[in-house]
Amino acid sequence: MGVENPSRLKAKDYFQYYDERIQEFKEGNNSIAYHLRALDDAMHAFNESMVESGEYQYQFKFPKKERLSKKLNDEKVYRKAKETTVEAASRKDVEEVCARLREMKSHAAQIAADVLWGEFVSGRRINAQLRHKAGDFNKEEGSLTSYGDKGGKDNFGFLRPEAIDHFTKLTMKVNGDRKSAGAPMIHLPYQFGDKAGQDKSIDNMRKHLSGLIKQVSDELYTEGNIDNRVTSHGARKGFAQEEAFYLLHKSKKELQVHLDAIAEQDPKLRGKFGNVLKHIRSKFKVEANGKKRKFTKKELVSLIVSTSINHSRIDVMRYYLNKKFWENIKKNHSELLKDKPIYLSNCIATRQSSIPRQSTVL
Repeated sequence: MGVENPSRLKAKDYFQYYDERIQEFKEGNNSIAYHLRALDDAMHAFNESMVESGEYQYQFKFPKKERLSKKLNDEKVYRKAKETTVEAASRKDVEEVCARLREMKSHAAQIAADVLWGEFVSGRRINAQLRHKAGDFNKEEGSLTSYGDKGGKDNFGFLRPEAIDHFTKLTMKVNGDRKSAGAPMIHLPYQFGDKAGQDKSIDNMRKHLSGLIKQVSDELYTEGNIDNRVTSHGARKGFAQEEAFYLLHKSKKELQVHLDAIAEQDPKLRGKFGNVLKHIRSKFKVEANGKKRKFTKKELVSLIVSTSINHSRIDVMRYYLNKKFWENIKKNHSELLKDKPIYLSNCIATRQSSIPRQSTVL
């Protein structure tokens, strides 16, 4: 930037540096994204520590972190390293891993099969599933609430029939009676690791279960029985893509009703959805045109799926519903992007009373 003393740098100098690095990124240097995405956090932390330490009487003139992040988002500078990208697990591979786990005698293996399948059909994290109580699942409404999920957030959402069947089984006793509302959905016997001085935390159990899933997945992959290794996060990605494909068969109006039904359960979500739309409208140069902008069908699907996996944001969905997914939809299922319901013989009817039922048309 042509300035030797950092204290003399101004905000425009940093933006000039960002512009130069962004150009490198667009020319194919993907590692630049890691550098720039970390740099704004580093500069912000550096300034804050200078003030807290009391060693310096001034701060560097760094641009605001929000402005730098917005610039990177507008220029579509995202981390794209292949080695850090988890592939979405396929239904066939997840079924193979679950079947192998079921063949094992340990109780831990049975729990691992339950939570892996739970991730694939509902998108709920292992941590959340291990905390579930029987009362968190409403079979009649077809809904499930995960309390205290990642970041301390509660996660309410409607389930597809196969997920309803899965969680129905987990809320039943051996004799066929329903468990009491406060009973754990998954019984944890604490038979993980050494008995003496055992770490009985949910996070420790998650690590054991994830390790068991990885072990079985690696074995099946080495044997050539699955196409790709299955991971916990990969199962959630697989859920996101199957859920999006299912939702695309609905009309835009049905999707909006679905989104509103979710927002009714949590007032905070309605505010989040409003902020997402507000951000989209802010990109219009003509304000009047921006006010007319509403969610597209693709955005509604992305937002509903994002809520199911407890993000409630469209931008983060690029990691789940990636460019490859949407290109496949456009190439092989372009009719799904049109604003009308498309009924298939295997399309699943919606069970929620607050959402219009979808009949199956052959």
